[in-house]
Amino acid sequence: MKNSILLIILILAVGACNNDDNGLSNLPDCVQDIVNTDSANETLRTVKKQVFNDEDHYWLNTGDMELDGVEFVVNSECDTICSLGGFYPHPIPIPEACGNFDNWEVVWEQ
Repeated sequence: MKNSILLIILILAVGACNNDDNGLSNLPDCVQDIVNTDSANETLRTVKKQVFNDEDHYWLNTGDMELDGVEFVVNSECDTICSLGGFYPHPIPIPEACGNFDNWEVVWEQ
C-alpha cells in the first residue's frame, strides 16, 4: 500500500514537470520567436496577456522596469503598442493601449 502511494505521487510529480512547451503553444508565433531567442531567454521573466479593444496585448516582462529600464507591450503581430518604464514606473500619462495594470494574466513564465 505504501509503495502504491509513493508510485502515484511520483507519477503525478513527473507528469506535472513534463511541460515541454512551457505555455508557448498559447502564444502567437512572433511572441514564441521572441521567447525562444537566446538573449530573451536570459532576460525574459514572464509574458502577460490582456485583451484590449478585442485585441490581444502581450507584456514582455523582463524586470527592467525595476531598474529604470523599459519593457514593451506588443500585439499579436509583435507591433509595439506601448513601452513601460524608464525613470517612471509607468509612462505619464499611461497610454490607454497599455491597458489596466490589474488585468494582466501570466501566460508564460521562465
